[in-house]
Amino acid sequence: MKNKSKSLILVSILIFMASCDSDDPKKNAEKAGECQCRMYDIESQYVEDIQYDLLENYKKELVKTKNSDYDPNDTEKRYEKEYTWERKINDWNEYVRLMSKIDDLREEYAELKRNISEYEIQAYKASDNQDDYDDWIEEYKEEYEDYIKHHCKNAKEDLEKALEEYRKKEEDYFEEIPKENL
Repeated sequence: MKNKSKSLILVSILIFMASCDSDDPKKNAEKAGECQCRMYDIESQYVEDIQYDLLENYKKELVKTKNSDYDPNDTEKRYEKEYTWERKINDWNEYVRLMSKIDDLREEYAELKRNISEYEIQAYKASDNQDDYDDWIEEYKEEYEDYIKHHCKNAKEDLEKALEEYRKKEEDYFEEIPKENL
């Protein structure tokens, strides 16, 4: 699985490098918008697949532990709680597998974010002066926002819905813990 994700990242880097030499702000904005849509998809996948599996891998109990940051004599940390509640992992092998999946998604997400930055950097390369740059970047931003509005709307809504549903499930999962202890 790790080799497959590394190969996918390598291919996406090569495609990116071959296609990011455009001086056209609209083309760059469209490519950056595609990256942003994929980033929404990755975030949704993280919440819908991995976070739920992680949640179900925790025991339905929290363990009260001494907070190592707590120091009653330190005025800056006086608001720290003396004890914290930590989640207890049920199946360590499953937990490690999920952490590996998170790492793969994190790598892909970071690469997409770098790609967006590179598309924006083209404004400097395509401009001879500040006015050219301002015009280029304005056109780029308008096209980028328009692309996201028209192509990423469902992905963004899916992400927001998934986050809301996850928060409810997480709250219900640990509902037996007294709220004043958290």
